[in-house]
Amino acid sequence: MTITIKYHEKIANETLTSYTSQWATNFGNILWTTEVDYTFNASGYSIPPADSIKYVAASTHHNQAASNAAIVVALKKVEENDQQPTAGISVSLEFGEALVPIVNDGMSKQPHQLLLQQVQLDISGLDIRADVESSMPTLDYALWQDIYYQGGNELGIYNLLKGNANPLLNILKAQGINVDTPLKNMVIASQLEMTTDTPVIDTVGMDNSDMLLVA
Repeated sequence: MTITIKYHEKIANETLTSYTSQWATNFGNILWTTEVDYTFNASGYSIPPADSIKYVAASTHHNQAASNAAIVVALKKVEENDQQPTAGISVSLEFGEALVPIVNDGMSKQPHQLLLQQVQLDISGLDIRADVESSMPTLDYALWQDIYYQGGNELGIYNLLKGNANPLLNILKAQGINVDTPLKNMVIASQLEMTTDTPVIDTVGMDNSDMLLVA
């Protein structure tokens, strides 16, 4: 799989380490942080494995001075072709600040139909399916059965949603990504093309969905 990175112009001087660490701080710990409302949603069946599934998570701080954070984690089946000699599951991570509902042309909005309002950082082509498929059940267990759970310390996505970006950064480094180079200087990175009237967004929403709100 080919890894590509796209970034918003305002974070061009950031590294993956600096950006994701600050994002994780803004997001906080979905298990423990007070004064924050969390949204967590799975589009499709929330129990892996799946050929195509998306998860979204967002934090909304009661303190208006604090920065919010949102993420879309997408797993997508990649078919064999000239550029992709073997089929597999590609994972993309999109980081931003907020989720917004899909506009349904006068129809009532469904709670699972959400958009990432604006993408700040998009990392695609990652081979981290195993991490995602371990992180989500671990998060579910910790949220609903044991918030004191001490396992899963090596899981990237699970710990990211607990406010710790280091395990994910270690996984990215293991895949050959230099996490300490400014985005503007990375060969595999390019600036997002922004339009004046339409934000760069990714949609989430299917009939079989689970929505979690944590205060």
